[in-house]
Amino acid sequence: PTLVNATVGENVILPLEDGIIEKSEIEEIDWLTERWVYLAATTVDGNVRILEKMYEGSLSSSPNGSLIFSDVMKRNEGVYRACILSNKGKIVERMYRVNIFEPHLETSVERRISTESASDSENEIFIFTGIGIPTFLIIIGCFIYLCKSNKGKIETMLDPKEYNKTRTNHDTSHLECQTQLSNCRLLSV
Repeated sequence: PTLVNATVGENVILPLEDGIIEKSEIEEIDWLTERWVYLAATTVDGNVRILEKMYEGSLSSSPNGSLIFSDVMKRNEGVYRACILSNKGKIVERMYRVNIFEPHLETSVERRISTESASDSENEIFIFTGIGIPTFLIIIGCFIYLCKSNKGKIETMLDPKEYNKTRTNHDTSHLECQTQLSNCRLLSV
């Protein structure tokens, strides 16, 4: 079959090839579906006779007898047959495979993706500025408050030997070390 591709909403032509039968010999072209349902009959002078009511208003003929579908829909997809009848009793058959595709929506999809991307990055900035920075400031504020309220105790907190001496019932011997590394005793806690 001759392959014909179209997009929903376009016009589709099922073309008759020149030279199949002499134009002067063509009496009529019958157009049928794959299931042998007669759609229309066309002539080489551009006349069309619609044989299936559901196709009224959507079928026409070109000047050479080709069949034209106007404003195709997905339901128009399928196999069609042209039976070319000559005035000498000869019948020539041509098959067409019509594929109907949905319109390409790339631009609107790209636009939506770029909008979503901007939205995602805006959300990340909001989360960082709205939650991250205040949390950081609270932590810094607490640290400064503790430092000011524990004046003089900070030094002891930073020295493990001094810190552990202030706590009761704890063995701090594992923290004691002589000045040379080779003489250092590490005990498990």
